[in-house]
Amino acid sequence: MASSYYSFNLRHLYPLQLPRPHRRSSFPAVDRLRSGSGFPPVYSGISYDLKLIGLRSGGCRFGHGRVRYGAFDVDLGDFSPVEDWGNNQEETANYMSFSSDGDDSDADAYRLAMLGRQRKRHRIRQGVLLNTGLIIFLLVVLLYVDCLKIHQIIRKEGSVRHSLKKRTPTMGGLFFVPVGVTVARFTAGFSSVEVAGAATATLAFSAIGLLDDIICLIKNHNSGLSAWIKIILEVAVGTWFSYWLHTTNISSPYGMKMLVPLPAPIGIVWLGKLYLMLASFCFVSMGNGVDITDGLDGLAGGSAALAFIGMSIAVLPICSDLAIFGASMAGACVGFLLHNRYKASVFMGNTGSLALGGGLAAMACCTGMFFPLFISSSIFVLEASSVILQVMYFKTTKRLQGAGRRLFRMAPFHHHLELCGLKEPVIVGGAYIISSTLSLVAAYIGLISA
Repeated sequence: MASSYYSFNLRHLYPLQLPRPHRRSSFPAVDRLRSGSGFPPVYSGISYDLKLIGLRSGGCRFGHGRVRYGAFDVDLGDFSPVEDWGNNQEETANYMSFSSDGDDSDADAYRLAMLGRQRKRHRIRQGVLLNTGLIIFLLVVLLYVDCLKIHQIIRKEGSVRHSLKKRTPTMGGLFFVPVGVTVARFTAGFSSVEVAGAATATLAFSAIGLLDDIICLIKNHNSGLSAWIKIILEVAVGTWFSYWLHTTNISSPYGMKMLVPLPAPIGIVWLGKLYLMLASFCFVSMGNGVDITDGLDGLAGGSAALAFIGMSIAVLPICSDLAIFGASMAGACVGFLLHNRYKASVFMGNTGSLALGGGLAAMACCTGMFFPLFISSSIFVLEASSVILQVMYFKTTKRLQGAGRRLFRMAPFHHHLELCGLKEPVIVGGAYIISSTLSLVAAYIGLISA
């Protein structure tokens, strides 16, 4: 009985109908091959070295491999030629076995790769549509502002240098507020309840500011809505948001709402119904604080961008979706600063300033991060406090001395610094340094409190 060595190049297996997900194939065990092909049961020294070259099935290419079997005592008269293997596909399929572990892993990798490609195409398509829509929106707003000659009405009792800005377009909030809200909604997903609430509150405050700006243009005066009407509308939005917080299932790592995280050793404080009142107050104070700060080129926009960054880090352990919202609004503010920095080519107006305050307040109310908000927004708190102190001091001295006296040369505080001789870029730059430092402190306090 002769022993020999046979090597086959299986080049004619294309008709085989193999399952598509399987990427590599191998021949079966010796007993299966022997029983299916008529080999004699006697072993010998013959060795078959089967080299699998470019096996295809259903458009799927199999890798090159070499399968080595033991020696058989063979009578090649019973061995079917390779060319005849494709005549009986069912019988041939019995000769093929697949490694379940390797094939499953390859199939899973193939599916994951295809899923990643589809998701990437979807994101690219979504980004193209979003950018196209935003560009069209901005072009429409630019034409609207240019055709209607919407320009800032300068306060007469302000600095003389501000009279040079009377031809500057206003209502710039229409440019960047919808952009920040839209990007946040698309990025965080439309299923995010927190982002939906924060975006709604931001747009509601922007609508109040837009109404105020329109009345200013109609009256040709820098005072639009009366102070009380504006406060009533802001309180209404804050009350609605408080009710929404009370009735909506907000995600929280603590398992309950109305909590205010504070640093150790105080810890987490439950305020109950007082939380709703604090939320309404936060909306009113932040909206008016940013509005009062918007008196110098880039002051409110840059300070708000830094405050949003600090709040985004602070709320990250509690609600990552709101962190996305804050980052989107910060990016919108930075983009607007390219046109609002000294010397400004457009002002945000009440449309933008009230929206920024409402967005910051919404982030704090959804997460309970009131203390980090107070720190990161200290510039706004300082500006609003200067106006309150000025009014209170004037009324008190008038009642006691018969003639009112002023605590500052002019309120808010940035106008006082202007009248003291500081230039506008110096004041804004100093505010940026203070805001960036306080935003880092607020972010750290938010992280250790959560």
